[in-house]
Amino acid sequence: MWADVARRWAIALVCVVGLGVVFAATFEQWPAWVVWLTVAASIGLVSALSVRPRRTRPGSGDAGLYASDAYSDAYLGRARPTHPHSDAQASSQIIDPPPHDPLRLPD
Repeated sequence: MWADVARRWAIALVCVVGLGVVFAATFEQWPAWVVWLTVAASIGLVSALSVRPRRTRPGSGDAGLYASDAYSDAYLGRARPTHPHSDAQASSQIIDPPPHDPLRLPD
């Protein structure tokens, strides 16, 4: 828990310091490579700090089981999923189709 909070604060600190260096380099007219190096280092640090370890549920048991098998459904207290019945008949035409020539009306 505290690692997540520290990581978020570190990301915010990297962003604020990087922005401050870019502003200082702009106002003081430092060489352009300072700005590019600061931007690249900031992106690299934020990317490195954004990687989080994979979380596992306590008592999950075998990693091969997942939520769609019957054992996991029973363990989690869920009933088997019911899927709605779908009729495979064509349902695109509800009334008679329009005439081939829309300008020619029936007599």
